[in-house]
Amino acid sequence: EPGPRPEETDSTEDPTSTAIDEAVPSIDQAPAEPLFDPEQQQVALRALSQGKIPGGPGADLRGLDMRGRKLGGAAWSEADLRASRLDGARLERAQLMGADLRGASMDGARLTGARMDRAILPKVRLDGSRMRDVVLHEALLPGASLVDVDLRSADLRHADLRGANLTGADLRRTRLEG
Repeated sequence: EPGPRPEETDSTEDPTSTAIDEAVPSIDQAPAEPLFDPEQQQVALRALSQGKIPGGPGADLRGLDMRGRKLGGAAWSEADLRASRLDGARLERAQLMGADLRGASMDGARLTGARMDRAILPKVRLDGSRMRDVVLHEALLPGASLVDVDLRSADLRHADLRGANLTGADLRRTRLEG
């Protein structure tokens, strides 16, 4: 006997996950293109090898491995940083307004004083990061993992935190209105 038709099956889909996916397209919905332009990757890697910060506003830095790098003051507003590796990176005072960080890993990153207004960070892992005085005004953080993050004096006004895990996060003096 054939099994039930798809329309007859009981849906056990996680409503939080569905809402997140509707709010922000997942990295899987990105155009089918190379993760990183090979020419731009060589330029970025050369800059990193010289101790310089690659890219600039609107830069394509998809998939770049910058773990543990000193990137303080990086000017990456509107940059495409999807699937980049930023674990342990020092991004103090970085300018990441409107940056797309879907699929990026940022565990243990130092983002003190960074500007991340309107940044796209769904389901991003920021566990153990230092984010004192960071501005995440109107940022999209649905489903993000912010376990044990130092968010003291951060600005999270109007940020989308649906389904975000803030276990152990230090939220003293953090602005959460909206």
